[in-house]
Amino acid sequence: MDKYAIFCMITLIILCFWHAAMGIIIFELTPDFRVTSKMWFSYIDRCVFIMFISLFVLIHIILLLWLYFVPLKYRRNMEKQDSEYRKLISKDKKTFDYIPISM
Repeated sequence: MDKYAIFCMITLIILCFWHAAMGIIIFELTPDFRVTSKMWFSYIDRCVFIMFISLFVLIHIILLLWLYFVPLKYRRNMEKQDSEYRKLISKDKKTFDYIPISM
């Protein structure tokens, strides 16, 4: 989860720099600060947006797959071992006639 949080913070920082750069470009290159869809930096901004959205979705898919196959695998193994241990204990209780001590 730390890697995920760091990734999100780095992404936000990169996007802040990108938007600052786009603001400077718009301020410098347009006399009335109007941006139309036919301007070259509008096209670049759209491409960068699509790239970052794709990267964001891809990273989340990779994170979910890793979460399922690595940490949850250990949890599933522990649950399986716990189930086997409970069966073994219940079988041992049946073979030994003992009286549990209660306090």
